[in-house]
Amino acid sequence: MHVRSARDLGLLVKDRRRSLSLSQAELAGRIGASRHWVMAVEAGKPTVELGLVLDALSALELVCNLRPLEAFTGARGLDERPGASPDASGSSAPRPMSSDLSRVLSRTRASGREPRDPMSGPRRSKT
Repeated sequence: MHVRSARDLGLLVKDRRRSLSLSQAELAGRIGASRHWVMAVEAGKPTVELGLVLDALSALELVCNLRPLEAFTGARGLDERPGASPDASGSSAPRPMSSDLSRVLSRTRASGREPRDPMSGPRRSKT
């Protein structure tokens, strides 16, 4: 499914939660959020906390797979912005996605900021 908005993501979360026969309260309990937070996500609120959204996706056994726009549309995305310069070869052809998750995680860990493992259990609720 192509998720292009917070509303799309909310509908996906709601549909998956229902297909797993989970209530909003049960999903909220699994991720350490409130039922009202789950309601906000399902309604497409664009300002919900990203970390909790990722926790919810994990709890719903969903995977977030990001790919460059051209993989779907043939559009070159950011490379088509005004003033974009061609690569070193002189070509302005689409470049492969250069983000390497292992490299990003290694750099983050080396800086002393350990990324939170969403499989480690629910977050502590803020009081």
